Amino acid sequence: MTPDEVLQRFAEQYVTGAMPLDEATSSLAEWVSANENRLTSRDLAVFHAVGGAIFDWAIAEKMRSQKYSGIAADMLIALIRRRI
Repeated sequence: MTPDEVLQRFAEQYVTGAMPLDEATSSLAEWVSANENRLTSRDLAVFHAVGGAIFDWAIAEKMRSQKYSGIAADMLIALIRRRI
């Protein structure tokens, strides 16, 4: 697959909501863990960055869906980020 084809797949997944963010995050973590010894340090850095972005988005979405917003939600997300 070309990079453009991969990006198209990402867009399709986003539009259709094919996999919930929690499931996507845990699936990615399981895959990286199972394949860590076959990945380069650059590969791991990329997967960790992507996983972090998905995790961040999932937390923000969960906060919005639970009607948490504003300063309290921002403070909770900042606290989670500091502990990681």
